[in-house]
Amino acid sequence: GVTATTSAACDGTNTCTKTWSFGTTTAGWQVPAGGNYTFKLRVDSTKTLAGANGVIQGLGASINANTDVRYTGGLSGTPTSSIALPANVAPINLNSVSYTSGS
Repeated sequence: GVTATTSAACDGTNTCTKTWSFGTTTAGWQVPAGGNYTFKLRVDSTKTLAGANGVIQGLGASINANTDVRYTGGLSGTPTSSIALPANVAPINLNSVSYTSGS
């Protein structure tokens, strides 16, 4: 199943991270060949402390290392597991948002 880990508590005054694991091998996240899936990343500004006037707050999602995403390929007839993305593609910025408080 999906597990999540948070770094230091996010209190609105610091930078913190949250990491998700979607499982491994056949217990992992599965998208059929030719398929796709959309993940939604949302900012809920009611869950953080309000920034001081003029302070920029933000939220971003990224894949930091090519080995952070692994997949199984089965096009050759014999599945090949634990394939990583090419090294030259990471880090990948998936989405980010920032806004100035008090504006």
